[in-house]
Amino acid sequence: MPEIITEAKRMNADVIAISETHGDETRERLPKIDGFKPFHTDRKVDNHWGGVAMYVRKDMGPYELQQEEHDEHLDEVKWVAVNHGGNNTALCVAYLTPGTPINTYRETVARIREKQRSLEGLGWKVIIMGDFNAHVGNGTGGVAGNHEKVDARGKEIHRWVGDTGSILVNAHENCTGIWTWNRGEKMSVLDYMITSGEVGQDIEELFIDDGGEYDIGSDHNWMWLRLRHTRLPKEKIKKQPGWDINEDTDWTPFRRELERAAAAWQQPDVQGLPAEEAIETIVTSLNEMLSNVGQRTVGFKEIRQGRWGDSGLSKEARTMIGRRKAACRAHKRAAKLYNSTKEENKRYWQPQRPTPDDIEAAKAEVDTRASGYSNMQREADRIKATDRAKKREKMLRAAERDKSLNTLWAEVRRLKKGNDGATSLKNKQGQRLTTREEIAQELTQHADSLFNNNSTSQHVDPDEGGTEQAEEQEEESLTESFSKDELNRNIQKLKRGKAVGADMIPNEFLKVAGPIFREKLLGVLNQVLKLETIPEVWRQSRLNMIPKKGDLSMLDNYRGIAINSNIGKLFTKLLGSRLEADVELRGILGKIQHGFRKGMQSADALYILNRILAQHGQGPGLAMAFLDIRKAYDKVNREKLWARLRELGYGGKMLRVLQALSLIPWMDSHFETS
Repeated sequence: MPEIITEAKRMNADVIAISETHGDETRERLPKIDGFKPFHTDRKVDNHWGGVAMYVRKDMGPYELQQEEHDEHLDEVKWVAVNHGGNNTALCVAYLTPGTPINTYRETVARIREKQRSLEGLGWKVIIMGDFNAHVGNGTGGVAGNHEKVDARGKEIHRWVGDTGSILVNAHENCTGIWTWNRGEKMSVLDYMITSGEVGQDIEELFIDDGGEYDIGSDHNWMWLRLRHTRLPKEKIKKQPGWDINEDTDWTPFRRELERAAAAWQQPDVQGLPAEEAIETIVTSLNEMLSNVGQRTVGFKEIRQGRWGDSGLSKEARTMIGRRKAACRAHKRAAKLYNSTKEENKRYWQPQRPTPDDIEAAKAEVDTRASGYSNMQREADRIKATDRAKKREKMLRAAERDKSLNTLWAEVRRLKKGNDGATSLKNKQGQRLTTREEIAQELTQHADSLFNNNSTSQHVDPDEGGTEQAEEQEEESLTESFSKDELNRNIQKLKRGKAVGADMIPNEFLKVAGPIFREKLLGVLNQVLKLETIPEVWRQSRLNMIPKKGDLSMLDNYRGIAINSNIGKLFTKLLGSRLEADVELRGILGKIQHGFRKGMQSADALYILNRILAQHGQGPGLAMAFLDIRKAYDKVNREKLWARLRELGYGGKMLRVLQALSLIPWMDSHFETS
């Protein structure tokens, strides 16, 4: 072990894997290495211990993966997870004993292989190394220059590499050296490194010291795998600050300032401009007015990147945490001085070496510092627990007062621990996406396939489907200018605490706005309706991809949530209110549909179902069917939707406005994955 540690430090290694360790009760079981975290298996026979071991640099965030339960006849395997090059990587060190029966050997290899497959299915890279006591030969898939012999164990290695598409690094073009074991004149290849296929492009060199350049005190030779550091430069994406809005916000200054700004605001002169450009200019000017007033009176909240769990603590708690850290440093200094004092006391050649009294004094200082640190730790924990209890009570009171859990979940999201190293994604061909540009392109194509799945244009041909007749049937009241009452009713229905779209306008701004601003807003909304043109910012979406289940490297296993402009959603609410009223008036939906209808609830449908079951009693069998609409109609065929609307008499201006709303510019959308 000392020889291995010395060479590993000299080579500045990140990981040290040892396929077999030996020791007895007179030696330290597994020596410590500064800056490394040890992992090992335990095997003890009489007074001797052994097992595989792995040291991983602490700054790689290593942690032990769940181990498979092995019976006493199976060999030793240890799995450790790290983050290498921005990718989740699983490391495995294994020792397969030479005396194990072939069936047991196959079982062990099968378990390692299945573990590898499951990890790769989650987007992980896998590196496996160890003493496999197998002969793979020098033919196809073997090691050039090796012996010709391929034994039963070697065939299992060949089958493993072939089935998983892995790389036998010993046979890689960048491998230097052949023999992994030698004893006198005997030489053989028994130790192997096997990696995921994707790691192949990162292999810079595998050096096998079959020339005996490095003495590590073993008949197995040193193997050194060096990978290219392929981490993409981490982009410092400036987080968009949110508005400083909470339940205690005083809206009086904002409302007063907004009324003044609205009174002075005039629509830009757009005479002679195309409809699209005119609407963009007007809406941009209105958004700028709102945003400027918000920045002057409400402001943005400070973005604090605190540690999980310590966020939002009181000044007393932060002060105590600082004292606790100082006490911890003092304890470490005292312990270091105590250890050095003991070592110097052993140096008999020094005439003025520390005396036993000096050692006792240093030990007493360590105990004092340890006691002080423990007291500080307990006090800090007590204060932090008190702070968090107060915060939880405040959140629950706010949630109860607001009749909503938005406040509670907002705090949970703020305190949750981030996930280092996002799951890497694959395209539909199974190829890994490695750059932000590739991921954005794949997300765009995925969203386009979901929302624009028609092979033909989304626009309605005016010569098809009797458009003129439908336009005559369409009530003018559906597309006439919105009234103040309509606007006020729909603004009243807006919910607080909702996410903002690309224009950064929250619902709170609209709800507290006074009559002057609402009149200006009404004029803009009516102009959009009149020109049948939707501004770009209303159609842009921030798409959050929420993982569901299954292979999270495939986009089909995510649920997308699109976040749009709140003013744009207000416009659609105004249209939707008119359509709902007209549909109910004409009786288009009938009496069966209960979902998304005013005055009808799911409880009504359940009541009807219970009545049917009760009246059926003990009669002949009653057949019931359940249809999961989400699975049956996961996509909407726009062409058929437009045709159906024309049949129902909505073939004029209302249809054209709905079509304009449906043309979502996914290519320009901002994608956020969580």
